[in-house]
Amino acid sequence: ASAFLICGANPTENHPVVGARIKQAVLRGAQLVVIDPRRTELAALADVHLPVRAGSNVLLFNALAAAIIEEGWVDRTFLSERVIGFDTFAAHVAHYAPESVAERCGVSAPAIRAAAGIYAKGQPAMCFHGLGVTEHLQGSEAVMALIN
Repeated sequence: ASAFLICGANPTENHPVVGARIKQAVLRGAQLVVIDPRRTELAALADVHLPVRAGSNVLLFNALAAAIIEEGWVDRTFLSERVIGFDTFAAHVAHYAPESVAERCGVSAPAIRAAAGIYAKGQPAMCFHGLGVTEHLQGSEAVMALIN
């Protein structure tokens, strides 16, 4: 992968082989976004670290999607061939523009937009999530937001 999005996970401690591979890729030039209130080893290496406020993961993930759509960083061919309901989804996340949710998430709108750009333009990009996402009241919704 040329870009990684790590959400609520600490692979260098919990999955050392995977964590080491991610770290090696980053040291070779891959871009890294870490979404985690903790400053993990990988967060220290990240191009963008979003120390999201607890309980606001879904807001932040929707803001990332909103920025990706707004900036035109979507693969329209892929969407038309494989995805249904995209226009409905796009209309929904438009209400989560980074500027409208940044304060509630505890991170800046420019940082959200930078993270969205790294993930959207990184080809190929990988997304990892861990218990820091799933073990919240909205854990299932947060995973669905990441998938979307």
